[in-house]
Amino acid sequence: MKNITIVDKATGTATEHAFGNASLKGTSIVKLPFGPENVQTFQQSGQNLVVTLKSGETVTIQNFFVVGADGATNQLVLENADGTLLLGNYSTPYSGFNFTQISTLDDLGVAAIAADSSIPSWVLWGLGILAVGGAAAAIGGGGGGGGHHDAPPPVTPPATPPGAAGGLSVNSAGTVLNGKGQGGTTVTVKDAAGNVIGTGTVGADGNFQVNLGTPQTNGETLQVVLKDASGKESVPATVVAGDTTAPAAATGLEVSPDGTILTGKGEPNATVTITDANGNVIGTGTVGADGNFQVTLTTPQTNGETLNVVLKDVAGNESPASPVVAGDTTAPAAPTDLTISADGATVSGKGEPNTAVTIKDTGGNVIGTGTVGADGTFQVSLNTPATEGESLQVTLTDGAGNQSLPGGLLVADIETPLAPRNLSISEAGDTLSGEGSANHDVTVLNDAGEVVGTGTVGDDGTFVLQLNSLHVNGERLRVFLKNFSGKESLPGTAFAGDTIAPDAPTNLAVSPEGTTVSGKGEPRATVTVKDADGNVIGTGTVGDDANFQVTLDPPQVNGETLSVTLTDASGNESVPATVVAVDIDDNDADADADADADADADADADADADADADADADADADADADADADADADADADAAAEAEADAEA
Repeated sequence: MKNITIVDKATGTATEHAFGNASLKGTSIVKLPFGPENVQTFQQSGQNLVVTLKSGETVTIQNFFVVGADGATNQLVLENADGTLLLGNYSTPYSGFNFTQISTLDDLGVAAIAADSSIPSWVLWGLGILAVGGAAAAIGGGGGGGGHHDAPPPVTPPATPPGAAGGLSVNSAGTVLNGKGQGGTTVTVKDAAGNVIGTGTVGADGNFQVNLGTPQTNGETLQVVLKDASGKESVPATVVAGDTTAPAAATGLEVSPDGTILTGKGEPNATVTITDANGNVIGTGTVGADGNFQVTLTTPQTNGETLNVVLKDVAGNESPASPVVAGDTTAPAAPTDLTISADGATVSGKGEPNTAVTIKDTGGNVIGTGTVGADGTFQVSLNTPATEGESLQVTLTDGAGNQSLPGGLLVADIETPLAPRNLSISEAGDTLSGEGSANHDVTVLNDAGEVVGTGTVGDDGTFVLQLNSLHVNGERLRVFLKNFSGKESLPGTAFAGDTIAPDAPTNLAVSPEGTTVSGKGEPRATVTVKDADGNVIGTGTVGDDANFQVTLDPPQVNGETLSVTLTDASGNESVPATVVAVDIDDNDADADADADADADADADADADADADADADADADADADADADADADADADADAAAEAEADAEA
């Protein structure tokens, strides 16, 4: 694409610009190297003219709609591919261009410029307004009458300086300047400060190419002068280098205390774009000619937000982003989702990331501090566990010292701890270990209710504590856990190891009917009763009161000797104790014998009595008989005697 030509109406100076955006410094004629058929739209943007081509390219002419102090306006000329010039006519306020073809100086209304010998001829050529040819000198000759008149000596016209260089352009790298001029003239290129940055010579074909000592890539304005052999110099022609250099990052950035305005410094005329941390544009503006800018923010930034500022020059080059942090005058929101752990030792919740957490008790004493994590959550350990019914206050403070309203936390009913588990007494009987809720107090009692050991459950939920005395005889110990609020768990039970045999049972007795054996011994020991042959005839358990009663099968009623042993839970067996069962048979036999004897005696007595009676009766009978016999005998004797007597007689 060809260059853009800008002619200053006040001075007639023509400046060639690389195709792209341009800025007018005074009332000017702007010639663009394309025809209306190539244009999609002409738009006014503030004081700027924005030309959008059908190719998608955009050319912005800054200050085009600025009216000069004398009321003069800027003019737009389009050049078709065939060189036809079209003047864009417009009115104020702007509503669009109406193009008409021009071909003469009068068409542009700049006759005064054409009369100015300092105007470069190429400018007039480029605008199509320079008349062809020049004023011809009249040559007169007279004859006749023999008269002779010598012609006046030829007049040498004064030497004229070379015309100004034209067709100027700087390559994209900014290292070479190309142009056209009078063949054989010397080319001198200077920067805006007047420093020579390149020299060369116009070729016979009217073209030149000059290497620049310093690359020109930031829209620099360069001056090009042609000098002929006689030392006469052309009027300076100017060209603006392309701009491929991004502006430096913005500096001196500050956000106003109320968060509504951002100020800073940067490359003049650059566009300022401000984005928030999420990349949303919250403000735009332009750097002034003095290098300062002030941009109003669409949303006040008062919470320590990080903003990014980018500058973009007319050529579209963007600076690196410059960060700036807004002031923080906004307090964090009160913490939410507050909870306390079951042991009252830890408070958790949510809040603004990276804020400081402070926890106070009802007396206003700080009992815990921490920091909200990047994920917006926190967990703070309390110096002293909170108690049931206690009210805590939790506040958040940001980096700027702004403090939130307090969040309240009431310590609700504390659950009763679970009973300890996995209890074990060491073989030596001097320590007890187990598991339970972390940081709970441990208390160990014996069966008499005496404290025989205390300790605390560790953070890992385990504990090992020293017992006040050795427990090696199967003793039962009860273990309790107590939380920070004083609530106590149900007991866990541990039994000591037992290597000591129980004492032999005492106070043994067999019931009169021989069906049970009772006695005393070590509580919870197993009772085994054996007969004389070693057969188990009864088992049982010693009660907690040390008494036992064992049913015998079969009953022992014959004066048997029984053996009774006690065996504890560890299998230790006592020395046997013996007890003799009653002898019901002997006693009954004796009793029966006595009874029988008594009965026999009674019977014998009766029999004897009967016998005696009978005997007496018999005796009486016998006596009677005898008496009778005797009587009879006596009678017989008497009879005999009498007979004998009679006989004798």
